Amino acid sequence: MSGAAVLLGHGSPDPAGQAELGELGTLVGRRLGLEVGLGVLEFPTAGLPGLDEAFAAVRDHRRVAAQPLLLFDGLHGRHDIPAAAASATGRLGVEVRLGSAFGCDPALIGLAVARLAGQGLGAGDVLLFVGRGSSEPLARGQATRVAGAVAAEFGVDQVVCYTGISRPSLGEGIEAALGHRPRRILALPYLLHTGVLVRRVGQVLAPLAERHGTELVVLPHIGNADELVDLVARRLESLL
Repeated sequence: MSGAAVLLGHGSPDPAGQAELGELGTLVGRRLGLEVGLGVLEFPTAGLPGLDEAFAAVRDHRRVAAQPLLLFDGLHGRHDIPAAAASATGRLGVEVRLGSAFGCDPALIGLAVARLAGQGLGAGDVLLFVGRGSSEPLARGQATRVAGAVAAEFGVDQVVCYTGISRPSLGEGIEAALGHRPRRILALPYLLHTGVLVRRVGQVLAPLAERHGTELVVLPHIGNADELVDLVARRLESLL
């Protein structure tokens, strides 16, 4: 492959989230056999620069493959990151080949299904699918489709809620799930990396489930699972 590779993340003020993002760059670079740069939209640090700095660091390459680390097509994926890529092309004269959000990619759906299968998800259980949230209807619609695809694998009811800016909120989501009179509620945080939003899932849901005497299982967020590393590496290979 010729050219440079850059991963473009949201960014986080949380040190653990920053560390996971940095580790993903290392793992993907190891898989591809090349150095992978990193840039973030928010909360830049010395090791995780802003998008402009990330593109400037690879300006010596004629071609740059840039993969957004975004699950759905919200404002960041449809506007902010394309604007930064276009700016880099104009300022630096590099050809930026920009990837798309992961959306309903089968690799991540398969990961979610495998994790739920490991919990014995079945009759009487309810899937509480937890997304980050977005002001964009397209992104929220994609989240609903992913949740539906996962729940359909087990034939269980599903409720979608959000730990970020959208509604239904976590509290509203678990109340809706409890309305199904479930044997268990399995909460699936469909979030890439750890941080405040991931921790909020258990902090909000656990007391509410306990109050109703319903068993709650909170699964891990996506994290740097092999499925994610492979997916990102494939996207970069295709762009290059």
